[in-house]
Order: sequence, then C-alpha cells, then structure tokens
Amino acid sequence: VMAFERGRTTEAREHFKQGVRTAAGAQSAAIWQSWGILEAQVGDEEQARKLFQKGLVVCPKSKYIWLAWGVWEAKLGYIERARELLSKGCKLNPMDTYLLQALAKLEAESGNIGLARKLFEQGTVLDSRHQPNWNAWALAEWRAGEIDRARNLFQRGVWVDPKKKDAAKLFHAWGVLEEREGNISLARQLYKCAVKV
Repeated sequence: VMAFERGRTTEAREHFKQGVRTAAGAQSAAIWQSWGILEAQVGDEEQARKLFQKGLVVCPKSKYIWLAWGVWEAKLGYIERARELLSKGCKLNPMDTYLLQALAKLEAESGNIGLARKLFEQGTVLDSRHQPNWNAWALAEWRAGEIDRARNLFQRGVWVDPKKKDAAKLFHAWGVLEEREGNISLARQLYKCAVKV
C-alpha cells in the first residue's frame, strides 16, 4: 500500500503477489481488497473485480470489500451492480453504518430520495453519533431541493458532538448552503465554527 501511495504501482503489485503466495496472505481479505483497489485505480476493471471476488471467497462478510467494490462500481456508472453489491454488503453486515450510508447516497444520487431517506434514517438509528451519515443525508436533501430539511439535518448532526472533527464538515456544508441561500451572516458564523473545530 505504501509503494502504491508513492506511485510505485509495479512494486506494489509485486508485494501483493508475494503476499498472497503465503498461507496467511492468501487468507487475508485486506490484501485482496487493497490489491483490488490498486487495480481499480489504474483502470484494470476485470482484474479489480477478480481480486475483490477472491477477497470475498476468503471472507464473504468483509464490509470493507463490499464497500470498496460497490462505491467503485458506482463511480464507473454501473449503478445496478453497485446497488447489488452494497445491498448484499448491508444484508451481511446489518450493523454497519458506512455500508448503509453508501447505499443511501447511491439511492439519493439515482433519484430515489424516498428510499434514501429510509436508509439514512436507519443509519441514524444504528449509530446516532455517526456524523458523516447526518452530513450525507443533509446534502442529499439539499440536492433534492428540501432546504429546511437539510438545515435541520445539519443541525442535528452538529449537536451529536460539536467538537468532533466530523462536525467541521457539517458546519462547512451548512455554511455553503446558507451562503447560496443568501444568508451571508449565518454562513460566516458557520464557517467560523468549522474553523474552530
């Protein structure tokens, strides 16, 4: 992973190959996932899918593989495939808010705001302190034209823990909303709160 992050793709690929040749490495979902992400980022779709699949053979419930694979497929525009992957990941990991949030975002971006709302709400029930879910939900409502609902969600997300780093993202996004709505004074205060956090 460090080699890949430094732009040494060939070296990183060799490390992954060496890793999966060992008994422990072949059974490591993390290696298969990381290698799959590498291939996905360099554009080898077929190889990335094969590697994600191998990781799921080793660990069928790996929330990290389901999430990485589903989000990647969505970025490529394969929405139905992404929906299937994220939905299956959610079924196998019903307590994982990150998978649920990713599925909710996918549904919102696909225009299924009603379903997205149910999924976002389910995420807040699972973990009411998960501020990225509040932020994603508020942004989805804003994009759907529900400004007051978005404001309410930003506020609820901030109240979870106003001093947590994730609150800065909520304050910032809320500030952008208010700025675009012409509430410059409020936007300025929200930006200040983001900087303070």
